[in-house]
Amino acid sequence: MMTPEELWSGVESNFSQDDGSLPCVDIQNLTTTEIGEIYLLIRGHSRVVSVDPCFWDIRSSSDRHIDEVSNAASLVTSQRAEPFYFAVEGVSFENVEIPCIGIQVFQDSLTFDYKMGSEWGPKQAFAFFSFLKALLSQTQHGTLVPGADGPPNPQSFVQLWNQFVGVGGQQV
Repeated sequence: MMTPEELWSGVESNFSQDDGSLPCVDIQNLTTTEIGEIYLLIRGHSRVVSVDPCFWDIRSSSDRHIDEVSNAASLVTSQRAEPFYFAVEGVSFENVEIPCIGIQVFQDSLTFDYKMGSEWGPKQAFAFFSFLKALLSQTQHGTLVPGADGPPNPQSFVQLWNQFVGVGGQQV
């Protein structure tokens, strides 16, 4: 198994230098059920830090707070709401808290963004990779790919991700 320091030596350029961007990675090929379940899993293990996290309710033609419904992501997958974004803190893996991450909910995928900077280190990057791996373990065919505004060095991210998940894992 890879250590946090081994992972960090390959992905540090994707986390450590705050250049003002919000690099993102996507979990794609998700079913409607998987999106709803992952959303609830994240919500149950984090605290929302977005100022006013809302989604556009297509039926009522109005903005609604994500907490007004039991599962806002399921409304997106059933085409009753537009895709929406929210940010969370408090996600931890093996007692290491991951810095703030943003999550965009789409009909067939989830996008995770993060702010690069000094709050990232070997343990935080390892926890982030572990978190993504745990989410993917809840899917049948989910895959992780660099987003449109992906990490600054996507090749190193992908290479280390593939090593991290190992043979037979959810590879990019």
